[in-house]
Amino acid sequence: MNLAVRIDFSYGRCTLAVDWSGSMVTFNAYRLHRSFEELTHAVCQVAEGVAVSSCRWASGEIAGGVFLDFVADPGDSVNIAVHEFRFDENATEYEEIWSAERGPVLWRVRIPRAEFIIGFAAALRRARVLYADHSGYLEHWGWLFPDAEFQRLGDIAQRLGYQPASTADIREAG
Repeated sequence: MNLAVRIDFSYGRCTLAVDWSGSMVTFNAYRLHRSFEELTHAVCQVAEGVAVSSCRWASGEIAGGVFLDFVADPGDSVNIAVHEFRFDENATEYEEIWSAERGPVLWRVRIPRAEFIIGFAAALRRARVLYADHSGYLEHWGWLFPDAEFQRLGDIAQRLGYQPASTADIREAG
């Protein structure tokens, strides 16, 4: 089984696509929220041994999107659960709109830890090469690439056998 993760940026939108053995999900986030940076942080935490990490992938200016939950298990796997971000559409107070309530589960998988780490490390490498300038600025995102966590995740992935693709190969493949 293989994990395929793809991260793309376009005019203020970040698209995350995750495919595990034919079960695929795709989510968009927008630059008002730092969803990409939060995802990188959550993945890096699990790779470094934290048992549970979570982030919100925000799809709207105020509310919406999903929660991505990552849970390491004793079987050396990572369980991913994606929950709808639940809020009352008739809410008028920010306390109601910005709730941390999870809605129904939209997607759930269990992935061997090494595949999880390598899959995300490869996706982040591709995103860094294709979308960030030399300083790490992501023009179509408006924020800096999270280089420190990217480097730590890449180091862990290489210890697990990951061989990063060359910059030329990444650019050629797009």
